Amino acid sequence: MATIRHGDLVIEVPDDLSPDEVAVRDIGDDDPLAQALSAADDLALVHKVAITVDRPLIRTVEASTSGRPVAPLLRVRSGGDGDVLLCERGGCFSWATHRGTPPDDEHVSAVRPTVFDEPRRGEPELRIRLAAAGVAENTLRLFGIRLRQSLAGDVVAGLESRIVRPSLVEIADSDPTTWTPIQPADVSFGAGTSRVVLLVHGTFSTTRTGFGWRDAGWRAVLDGLIGAEGTTVLGFTHRTLSEDPEQNARQLVALLDQLRADRIDLDILTYSRGALVARSAIELIGMPVGVVVRDVTMLGGPNAGTLLADRSNWSTLLDLYTTLLADVIRRFAGAAGGAAAQQVLTLIFAVVKGIIDQALDAEQVPGLAAMTPGSAFLGRLNAGSAPNGGVTYSTVVTDFEPSEVADMSQDLSAALARIADEVVDPLMGDAANDLVVDVGSMSLIDGADLATPDIHRVPSTSGTHHLSYLLTDESLRIVSELLD
Repeated sequence: MATIRHGDLVIEVPDDLSPDEVAVRDIGDDDPLAQALSAADDLALVHKVAITVDRPLIRTVEASTSGRPVAPLLRVRSGGDGDVLLCERGGCFSWATHRGTPPDDEHVSAVRPTVFDEPRRGEPELRIRLAAAGVAENTLRLFGIRLRQSLAGDVVAGLESRIVRPSLVEIADSDPTTWTPIQPADVSFGAGTSRVVLLVHGTFSTTRTGFGWRDAGWRAVLDGLIGAEGTTVLGFTHRTLSEDPEQNARQLVALLDQLRADRIDLDILTYSRGALVARSAIELIGMPVGVVVRDVTMLGGPNAGTLLADRSNWSTLLDLYTTLLADVIRRFAGAAGGAAAQQVLTLIFAVVKGIIDQALDAEQVPGLAAMTPGSAFLGRLNAGSAPNGGVTYSTVVTDFEPSEVADMSQDLSAALARIADEVVDPLMGDAANDLVVDVGSMSLIDGADLATPDIHRVPSTSGTHHLSYLLTDESLRIVSELLD
């Protein structure tokens, strides 16, 4: 067996393949994902390589920091202590977590549905099934990532507390670089009734990373809200991993209680998990005196949970979320989107690192566990505590079907089709879904479906998936009308 060394990477080539047929090159600094990872404050990008095999022999690649052989045809491992590996092939990403049941020969998954074995500290392994026989070239991209500084204790709580500080965020301009935390007492209101539009973000995000995509369409919607007479736009940044939505809601209500206004008419726009935070504030905690909620618009909200939040599916969730994030950067945001992706990638990395080093369980990541269908939190939230008739809940939903998207590139369509058809749809029993949350969950509140006029469907032809509700024209039109 021959060995190719590329920095700290060790690539072992089997006897039936010549090293001359394996090309290893560095990925350029202009790559959007490499830029995002390189710029992340807490992460160091130690590898960014493309590995190409010029013969259709490769069927499985194992990327590992453990050096534990599982008889792959080509084996790649990192010599760095504590490295985590992220691998891309054909637009689909996989993180190195604990080894799960490999896909069988008849079902080739681009993002594998992993079943966790008994955790083995410090032994992450990743298997990716490459192109089928008859394809002349196999290429994968590999990113090696490590923490810049070691963290004592729970890596998820440690990294999240460094990145996310619960606060209200002032949004006086659609440029997200101007968005800053603000003390509630410093928000200025005129006499009488004032309107506040509140943005509540989803998992792995902050206000800036969840709503700060520099897309012209979304910025136009924001500019319209910011310029509306008597309207103040605020965000609520909160921790989505180490705290559950009810904890977030208590923080939100406490902050709203400190606003100095005669009366506030509150309209809320939530993305994904943010729906659970807003609903908890309204239904479980109760709004402060003088704050009157009028409308809650929910984008892809997991109101009855998502199976991807179950611990057995965390690896799939991490891979899937990374794949969709990279798609958003490529299709919608370009290099500028990398800035918004830095903290998202860091928080995803935190969960991956925690799984590898600390065998995370649901108690250590309550923000994820709360979204598991049937969780104690969802039981409390959906126990019939719907708000009074003065509050309107609206949900924006979509069923992602890549075959129906006319303007999607062939390569991207194939990648997302594999994810939808081989991973997400089987997991969700072929129910309509946006690749993360099923449509039924989005519209099921307190045990009953929302009224038909309050369910707004983004057509599948738009190419909208869970991370792009604020980036496609059809979805933005609905959002703009609901916030008008």
